[in-house]
Amino acid sequence: MSSPLLTLLQRVDAALDAHGSTPVFGLDEEELAEAMVLAHRVATRVAHTELRLAAQAATGDVDVKTAWVRGTQQTPRATAARLSLAAALDAREPLRVAMAGGEVSEAQARVVVAALDRLPTDLGPDVLAAAQTHLIGLCADHHPDELRRLGRHLLRVVAPDVAEALEAKAVDAEYRRALERTRLEVRDRGDGSVEGRFLLPAAHGHMLTKLVTAYGSPKHRRAVEGAGISHRESPQRQGRAFCELLERMSADHVPHSGGVTARVVVDLRLDDLTARLTEHGVATLDGMVELPAWEARRMACEAGIIPAVLGSKSETLDLGRSARFHSPALRLIIMRRDKTCRAQGCDWPAWMGHIHHPIPWIRGGRTDLSGMALCPHHHARAHDPTYEMSTGKNGKVIFRRREERGRVDRNRDTRGGTPHPSQPIQISFNAASSKGGRS
Repeated sequence: MSSPLLTLLQRVDAALDAHGSTPVFGLDEEELAEAMVLAHRVATRVAHTELRLAAQAATGDVDVKTAWVRGTQQTPRATAARLSLAAALDAREPLRVAMAGGEVSEAQARVVVAALDRLPTDLGPDVLAAAQTHLIGLCADHHPDELRRLGRHLLRVVAPDVAEALEAKAVDAEYRRALERTRLEVRDRGDGSVEGRFLLPAAHGHMLTKLVTAYGSPKHRRAVEGAGISHRESPQRQGRAFCELLERMSADHVPHSGGVTARVVVDLRLDDLTARLTEHGVATLDGMVELPAWEARRMACEAGIIPAVLGSKSETLDLGRSARFHSPALRLIIMRRDKTCRAQGCDWPAWMGHIHHPIPWIRGGRTDLSGMALCPHHHARAHDPTYEMSTGKNGKVIFRRREERGRVDRNRDTRGGTPHPSQPIQISFNAASSKGGRS
């Protein structure tokens, strides 16, 4: 003999089989609104029944839970969340009854439970009960997002005498947790684009949203891209706005990296710079990322990007405002030239590394283009007396332990592979040609 609950569910299922396809076009506006609310209420009550069954299953045979998951094709994450909610409802009778009556939806119940769980446990049972009653009452007029915001200030209603101090403590703890979880991942897709994901504290997310929204506003986008820009928010429009935000970020306000401000240097041949927009050409960012020459010209005009213009022999003719060979200018040239750490087999980006004097400055070495980009690891090795440095024909630096080479001639300087500072290492630059290739 079937249980009353199982019989009820079977009857509901059969009734929907018989009437679930009933036409809805005959309903007037008032009937349609009433039917939609009633359908949601019924769905909530059925969801409550399912959660009650899930809570019971969680106390018994694990195979019952497995059958539920397989029969409903729920994801493991959704299953875990619903089982957690089912257990929470069992411990909060007023909330369970409200959901059983269709007054609180499953999504609202989840928010209520989260808000109650954040309350200090030493408030006392009367205060905790009042908090639960207050939140249940709010469910009639507030959707889950609104409930979540109201729940953050629940103590102001149920315990105003301690609310300010406890809320400040809760906000501090939440912010610290957010900082611990902060992540940013960017991955090269290999098709000329990158993709990524991030997790930021809400405050920084708000800052980012506000900045991107400003650059993505229809008025601004029309000024940048011309007429015909849609007023609707779109991922593409927001993405372009984020690109413009990065382009316009002032390098003067960015911390130093590798001894210079974190500027992006564009390698561009002189004939590509002066060519018409209809002509082809290729530029590179920091010697690593290729982009059309016309886009590099636009960036050089509009953004805080330094153009490193190359002549026919790939010599550096101009470095934007860094015209004189001061230390930052030299670093930019060397980093653009070397692209990566000069150590054999190391692909550490030059802009993240150090500039090494091939012959120590204290021993008469020159601070000029004979310098080389080395990552922090290999720069330390370059000054390690147990290692010997030599430079191969390809300009790459090779490190060997001194015992591997036998006795070293102390009269010959091998720290940088150059016998004299007046003979700097020559390395050809990978500059884009005017026809779009690379020399």
